Order: sequence, then structure tokens, then C-alpha cells
Amino acid sequence: MILGGIIKKKFLLYIISLSFILIGFQNCGPSFESYSNSELSSQLDQNDNSPPVDDPEQETNDPPEDPINEPPEEDKPIVDEEVDPPQPNPTKNCAFEGVPINNKAISNKVFGAVPRINGKLPAEIPIGVPFDGPVPGTEYIRISSEKGNGVHYYSTSQAWNSDMTRVMIGDGSVDDNRLLDATNNFVLLPRRVSLTSDRVWSNVDPGIIYGISGGTSIYKFNIKTGERVAIYTRPNGRRISFMGKPAIPGDDSRMVFSALDENKLVSIDLSSTAIPRPVLGELPWGNYEGSITQFGLFINFDHSGKWVQVRPKGANSPLYRMTAELKNVEKLGNMCCHSDSAYNTEGQSVIAETVWQSRLRIWNIDLKTQYRTPHVIDSSKGNIGLFPSYVSGRGQKYCGKSWVLMSGEEGAGNPNYPLILYKVDGNTTTPTFKAIGGDLHSGAAKPNQSSNAGKQKATMSPDGQAVMFDSDGGVPGGELSSYILRIKK
Repeated sequence: MILGGIIKKKFLLYIISLSFILIGFQNCGPSFESYSNSELSSQLDQNDNSPPVDDPEQETNDPPEDPINEPPEEDKPIVDEEVDPPQPNPTKNCAFEGVPINNKAISNKVFGAVPRINGKLPAEIPIGVPFDGPVPGTEYIRISSEKGNGVHYYSTSQAWNSDMTRVMIGDGSVDDNRLLDATNNFVLLPRRVSLTSDRVWSNVDPGIIYGISGGTSIYKFNIKTGERVAIYTRPNGRRISFMGKPAIPGDDSRMVFSALDENKLVSIDLSSTAIPRPVLGELPWGNYEGSITQFGLFINFDHSGKWVQVRPKGANSPLYRMTAELKNVEKLGNMCCHSDSAYNTEGQSVIAETVWQSRLRIWNIDLKTQYRTPHVIDSSKGNIGLFPSYVSGRGQKYCGKSWVLMSGEEGAGNPNYPLILYKVDGNTTTPTFKAIGGDLHSGAAKPNQSSNAGKQKATMSPDGQAVMFDSDGGVPGGELSSYILRIKK
């Protein structure tokens, strides 16, 4: 009895104590639902004296999430996230309006005279000083000279890096390319790029260039540190070549090149970190038309990374497509002239080719079809007499997508020859051609005018808002300079 009474009293005391504890918990602070976001933040700040983790000015003792794989801050690449497929950027001004080329009323006389700026020819304007272009909202700027820092290499070679902050100048077999600051009137930077003209900017890291040196090795060059790392060397010192074409896709996952001494194509895994980079495939060329041995092959990797496009050097040479691993080889037809990879308005991979300087032929690589534009630029067909030779589809993003650039005559003659844009939309009835400016050339032939070195060979910037070309600046027989025609900022 006594023991039972004691147990009852203790149990009652326990219940009373528990009740007080529960009441205390209910009153020790307000519920979260009673705060607004700002009040909650204020309350948390009062109750927590530790620094907020998202404040870059504060330090914490917490280790990084992945201390092994996290690279040092200075070594992190600046990644361009829009690589495949390129998407239009609505915030950019795509106002290369141009002068429509659709009838004889628009003639090349519109650009026939090389303009003078305050009495000076373009060649006499100091490097780095912009001057107005013929189309409202555009301007030219001379960025480099033949006897100074060198000139632009070729129409299919991208001069700009992926974020448009640097330009690479250089033309030749010497391991010496120069870098210009595209954010500061293209002033010369001290860093030299010790690669030949067989080089290409990374499409995802604006600080990386891939290229050849010594004729047998592929290097990865860091423009910030100057470090040059051999990532692949052909066995037994055998020669390799890109033939001046961009041999990597938009995501930098692969690279294809010619093994000259072996008459082969070779594909390597560029995304790997292994030294040497693993070989994904080798394709002996003996079963196909043309020869690799003397010159190599013209190799294009379309920006999507789906197709490798290959053709031997020479007129009326076959065009082949194949996968990135050099499999499923198919002949699409024969090509005659200058060409480059691009996209059409449907997002399909195409090659744009100037067909004997009178019109364009568009090869649809995805569908294995082709069409030719009307002779809207051929005087023999009742239209204006323009005969562009070079073509560039390097504008793979934003404003440049689905446009190709044509420039340069096969011979000398017409001064201030138009730079022409064509919209790759499949319209063969009323195609869109427009002249965006002139090439400032005097029209006189240089001794090397019959070679690529003496011609305009314009290329489009990655974002489609600028073009680069070479010109004598209106001085007959004068020194070549590289110029940029761009949309005013």
C-alpha cells in the first residue's frame, strides 16, 4: 500500500514536470511560419554568430567539397557554356543590316572607291583607331600590319578565342603567332604562341590553343602561363597536319588530323587527360580518292561534333563524311572550290562552297543533299558582277549562326570589293545576300596576289558581330594589314 502510494506520487510528479517542459518548449521561440523572409534572416543572424557561407569576404573552416579535384583558382578555365549546339543570344545586337544584293540597282560601285577618312587612306590610319564603315552602325579598325605583328592567316581559321577577348595573328610555318587584346583596341600582348599556322583555338576554354610544332607533335598551349604541353606525338617522328582547317568540334572532345607519311587519317580523344591522348581511330586512305602523302587532307569537324568532313586538295575533288571515330565513310559528291562548315536555319550541319566564284553550293551534311543558290551575284545572268572566292562559316553562335561570309576575288581588279553575307535558309527563289562593307583593297595586284597570302580571306567572329580580313588599305602594291569590320558597341 505504502509502496503503491509512493509510486503514484512519483508518477504524478513526473507528469507535472513533463507538462512544464512541453510548455517551455512551446514558449522558447516563435514558430518559423510567423516570420517573413527578412525577419527570419534577421532572427537567424542574431542567433548565429558564424559567418554566412555565401559571403566571399568571410572565411570558414569548412573544407572544400572536393579538395582533391578542385583546381587552384588561377588554373580554372573560363568556360563558354554555349558550345553545342550554338544558341542565339537575344541580348546581342545583330544589326549587320547590310545593303541587299538582289538586282542591278545595287552595284559594286556602291563600294567601288576606297574611302578616305579626313583625306587619309585606310592604310594611313593609325593602328587601333576606329573609323566609320559604309553601312550605318558599323566601323573599321586596322589592327596589325604585315611588317609589324603579322596578318590574319586564313578564312577558315578562327582568329578570335571563344569569349572574344583575344585575337591570334600569324601566317606561316614559323612557330610564332602574336596575341592581340580585343578588349583594348587590339594592342599587342607580350605572349607569343609558339605553334605554326596549323593551330586552332579551343571552343570551350578561351585561354587554350591547340596546334602543331616540329611537324610531328600536337601541343596544348596556355596563353596565360605560356606553358606548352605535348599531348600527342606520332610514332617514329612521322609528320602530321591539319591543313589549316579547324579539326576539333564545338565541345573539344575530339581532334582529327592527317598522318602525312602514312597516308592515314587519325582521330584522338581530346577530352582525355592522358599523355599521349588515346587514339580513337585510324583510317588508311588508300581505298579512297586523292592522296594524303604530299599535302594532307582538308579536314572539317562540324561544330556539333557529329561529322568529320574530308576532301583532298585540288579542284573537282571528292567530299566525304564520316563519324568522329572515322567510321561509316560516305562520298557525298565532288567539290571544286573554297568551302567551310556552317549551320543552316534548321540547325543542320552544312558546308558552304563558292562554285567558280559565281554562286554558292550548300551541302547538307546531315541529310546528304545539296543545292545551289541562284546567280544573284553573276553578271552573266543579268545581275551584278561579283565573284567572291573565300567563304567563312566560323560564326557558330548568336548572330553568326546560319550565316556565311564571302570575300575576295580570285584575281585582282575591283577595288574595295564587297564583303557579302548569305543566309543559309534553303531559299533558292529569293535568297538573302547582303553587302556589309568593302575590303578597302586598291584592286592592284601584288606580286603574290595569285597566292592566298596576298588576298583578303575574310573570317567571321564566333558571335557573328565582326569580320577580319587582309587588305592593302587602298595603297596599290602596298603592305598588307589586317582590318576588322564590326558592329559599333
